[in-house]
Amino acid sequence: MNFDKIIPILDVLNKFASRSTEIKDIRELALEVERILEDVIEMEYTGLFLYDFVDKKLKLYFAKGFTEEERLEAERTVMDRHPGHVFRTKQMLYVPDVERNNPPMSIDSKRSFLVRSRLSIPVFNGDNIVGVFSIASPEKYKFTEEQIAVFSFIGNLAGSVYGHILNRNELRNTRQEAISANIAKSQFLANMSHEIRTPLNAINGLIRLLEDTQMTDEQEKLIKGLNSSSEGLLEIVNDILDFTKIEAGQMELFETEFFLDELVKKVFDSFEYKAAEKEVKLQIKFDKKITDHLRGDNVRLRQVLVNLMNNAIKFTQKGSVTLDCRLLKSTRVSYIVYFNVSDTGIGIAEENISKIFQSFQQEDTGTTRSYGGTGLGLAISKQLVELMGGVLEVRSRKNKGSEFFFSLPFKKTKKPDKHSVEEITELNTKPLNGIRVLLVEDNQFNQFIAKSMLEKWKMIVALANNGREALEMLKGDTYQIVLMDLQMPEMGGLEATRRIRSELKLDVPVIALTANAVKGVIEECYAAGMNDYIAKPFNPDTLAKKIKTLVDQTD
Repeated sequence: MNFDKIIPILDVLNKFASRSTEIKDIRELALEVERILEDVIEMEYTGLFLYDFVDKKLKLYFAKGFTEEERLEAERTVMDRHPGHVFRTKQMLYVPDVERNNPPMSIDSKRSFLVRSRLSIPVFNGDNIVGVFSIASPEKYKFTEEQIAVFSFIGNLAGSVYGHILNRNELRNTRQEAISANIAKSQFLANMSHEIRTPLNAINGLIRLLEDTQMTDEQEKLIKGLNSSSEGLLEIVNDILDFTKIEAGQMELFETEFFLDELVKKVFDSFEYKAAEKEVKLQIKFDKKITDHLRGDNVRLRQVLVNLMNNAIKFTQKGSVTLDCRLLKSTRVSYIVYFNVSDTGIGIAEENISKIFQSFQQEDTGTTRSYGGTGLGLAISKQLVELMGGVLEVRSRKNKGSEFFFSLPFKKTKKPDKHSVEEITELNTKPLNGIRVLLVEDNQFNQFIAKSMLEKWKMIVALANNGREALEMLKGDTYQIVLMDLQMPEMGGLEATRRIRSELKLDVPVIALTANAVKGVIEECYAAGMNDYIAKPFNPDTLAKKIKTLVDQTD
């Protein structure tokens, strides 16, 4: 783009900006964008997707080079293609050579064979993404840096105008109603989460206590079945809550340091019994060049791998399942790691592959009847991988097997000695001996479960039935840590913690024991002065490590 062309382009864009306050509705905005593009840069295929806050989906308000049928198809499948990926990640996506990059998403399936380069740009109104501006060309390496800058300017100006439109008309009230409904839905889910997780916590706790007793072979078999069923129920609850968080844009990543080989091995080991039951061969391949301590969201990575492994074993009746982890690229400060889970199972018909990443969808109704499941696992995994900076892809042949794969970036960190810290495991809880803990819990059954577990670790346990009792006990005695339930009669955990900090002036560590592990509740815990939280039903090893870490910090 030479200097002689820049001046008229700037003039056109300036006129667009000056007229922006006069644009009354979205259709008028779409026509203005179309006129600008004709005046500035001629492109074969362009589309402006804007988010409809009433219907809660991206809609195609301007489309050039599309037939009506293609426009409807592009709008229907938008979240599975370039615009959907950009909307979720809020990052521009430029593919200069489609044949070489071969991305799994396209702007329009019917025109894919004509497209050689693609550009999708997020459209913002302030800090909020409100749409996606997509451009495609039959020429490779079509877009220059100057053109990308111009398209970005047009997209962001369109986003600003769209924001003004929303604030000027009836959609503003509708949007507020949608926000209120979303708050009500979040509150309902939080309450339901608490009501379901509380008895589930008791069931899981009893199972763990029973596992520590002398049992006959038949009783052990029954306990394993009970444990499997309770874990299955917990997975369903977690999937629904995770889906709701993602849908509401509340899913966040929490980075921590970890050894990738340990994480992958633990995922692999957790499926050995399940694979052995079906006589399915389980294989692991780990690249030994991955030696550094990494930084990333190990919890969400494990969640994705567990989901993929679980599906692979579920849909494989004979043959093998393989977990493969390879180093793609290494720099001084980072890794790019490739993950692949493959199986020799039932596979997926080519015409059904696009369905499997959609929410509440499986290949067909027969699959749901035969194998069960909510149809949420892959949809959640796909979006988690995108949040972490990758794309979850699939290759499959009916009755031959499937492989799901993705690549993720990780930061390298200073490598500690794996044995430098005394590990807390079920077989080694000596570091917890003698720690004085105040357990604040109103449910007597949960009291029994938690107290039994803590005393098994040789901790000294005192009980309070609510926040008010806890405050009185803290006035007269000293504790090294407080485990605090949130929803209790007379005084809940949040109010009690606020008073521990403001009235008693104590800095004793407080861990929230919550069945409502959603974003808003977690933020309230930290705001009240709590040091950490753990979701019910909790993993004993996780609780033990959190207790040890906080007590060590205050000693």
